[in-house]
Amino acid sequence: MQLVSKYFPQLSGETLRKLEVFQFHLLEWNEKLNLISRSDAENFEERHLLSSLAISRMIQFPPKAKIMDVGTGGGLPGLPLAIIFPKCRFYLVDSVGKKIAAVQDMANRLSLKNVSAHHYRVEDMKVNVDWVTGRAVKALPLFMNWVSPKLNLGRYANMQRGVVYLKGGDLDEEFKALGAKPDETIDLVREYPDLPFYETKKVLRFHTHTLRNRKK
Repeated sequence: MQLVSKYFPQLSGETLRKLEVFQFHLLEWNEKLNLISRSDAENFEERHLLSSLAISRMIQFPPKAKIMDVGTGGGLPGLPLAIIFPKCRFYLVDSVGKKIAAVQDMANRLSLKNVSAHHYRVEDMKVNVDWVTGRAVKALPLFMNWVSPKLNLGRYANMQRGVVYLKGGDLDEEFKALGAKPDETIDLVREYPDLPFYETKKVLRFHTHTLRNRKK
């Protein structure tokens, strides 16, 4: 966990150990299910753990908050976030049953009592949450149409509820199609200046009221 320790020096030894155990189990599952590409597997800490943990640079989820990770795949970014925010409740959602089985197994092995894994399309989830997370699941307009109805309105613990999304590339056309721009943006090249992989990648935060009031 050298890179995680470098960029997140505040994390405890126990948290780093859990992240390392998560990495071990995901790469073990990846041999069976191809959860991530081979090149990404060889650079897991750089490309997946740092990417997931970057959300905590945007927002520190308050205790008892409910977070839904949509299109979680192999549990990214949901499981790393559940590790560093143990007082929050995480719902990890994916439409591929085999991936969700792997996610639940990893959560069990990590003794993450704050995680539940759901083999659903997000539209069919019967829970409303305070925040939604996702990582390059779909184009922004489609993703936001899926998740907006699942967001509670207003503030939670004096913080604006909404969506925190990881994506790279030129997003101007997606913002135009969405009818809204992020309320906050972090360019990850500034957070991880020594890692060219993050040159165009961003953390985007959309408040609930921004999504509900966007131009369509």
